[in-house]
Amino acid sequence: MRRIAWMAAPLAVALAWGCGGHVLPEIHSDADRLSIAKRLFAEGDYGNAIELLKTYTESAGGAGDVDQAIYLLGQCYLGTRDFPLAANEFERLLRDYPESDSGGSAAFRLGEAYFGQARRPDFDQEFTVKALAQWQSYLRGYPGHWLNGEGERKVLQARTRLAQKLADTVSGWFVPTVVLVAVVTFIAW
Repeated sequence: MRRIAWMAAPLAVALAWGCGGHVLPEIHSDADRLSIAKRLFAEGDYGNAIELLKTYTESAGGAGDVDQAIYLLGQCYLGTRDFPLAANEFERLLRDYPESDSGGSAAFRLGEAYFGQARRPDFDQEFTVKALAQWQSYLRGYPGHWLNGEGERKVLQARTRLAQKLADTVSGWFVPTVVLVAVVTFIAW
């Protein structure tokens, strides 16, 4: 019996410690909610940050930093690789808050959200084309923005993927055509 009690004590402490590690701090205001969400995002705890930011963006509609919260929410969705929801948030920011300081970054991240939805080069490249158009629009609309260098690299990456798709398509038709012409020529000769 003593042996069981001796083994149960560390187990109880471990369980209590593990459960306590996931409890969010008490939130007294929307400002607290946003600052805690920022901290959780910085720590990589995107799931809890998403919950706080969704509540914040719904309840603090008139606050001056709602645009920042929407941008951070999109960033969290990118962190969880939920690209369609990230795209929704960045589109929302660009549509509802066109004068936001986060507009340039949101325009760039929207391209990332589209590119994240793109399939491999051997499939349809609808989202690659959308990402390319978005990054080009970003570069035209926000010259001198701090993400422009990365935007140029992303444009090159998207163009490379589209070129790979074109090369694969052409090679799929070219080789059989050459073989067919060779066979017909051999038979005719």
